[in-house]
Amino acid sequence: IKDLKIVVLNRWGNVVFESDKIDFKWNGKLNNTGDNCVDGTYLYKITIKNYLNQKETVHGFIQLSRGQ
Repeated sequence: IKDLKIVVLNRWGNVVFESDKIDFKWNGKLNNTGDNCVDGTYLYKITIKNYLNQKETVHGFIQLSRGQ
């Protein structure tokens, strides 16, 4: 992987996290520093570029559950 961009969206389409770091970590908070995101389903979209400059975009869902 040469470049990576991830975006995590809530159910209303608002961005709650984004990063261009290959070793990214989302801690379930708004932009990793704000308020806790509510339990629920979030959409992620990752765009990857390899060293041949080929791009691939994948997406899926994350279920956030704090169990409190």
